[in-house]
Amino acid sequence: MKKKSWYLMANVPTGYTVTKCDEDFNHVETYYVQYERGKFYCSCPNIHAPECRHIKMVPIFNKHRAVGKGKFYCYDTEEWRMVKEFE
Repeated sequence: MKKKSWYLMANVPTGYTVTKCDEDFNHVETYYVQYERGKFYCSCPNIHAPECRHIKMVPIFNKHRAVGKGKFYCYDTEEWRMVKEFE
C-alpha cells in the first residue's frame, strides 16, 4: 500500500507555499507556487511539467478555504485532515 503524502498550503507575498508531509505529518519538503505573467510556476522538481500537482492544488485549497488554516490535503485520496498542533 502506498504511503500517503499530506499537503499544507499557506499564503506568501508572491503566491503560496506548499508543504509536503509524510503520513505522520512530518515535514518532507516545501515548494513555492507563484503567479507571474498570467501563469502559475512551481519550484518542485517537476518544474518542466505543464502543471504539477502543487499548482493543481491551488484551486482546491481556495475552494475549501483551507489556505493558511492548518488543513492538510491528500492529493491521491482527496481526504482532508486537521492536525491539532497546526490549528
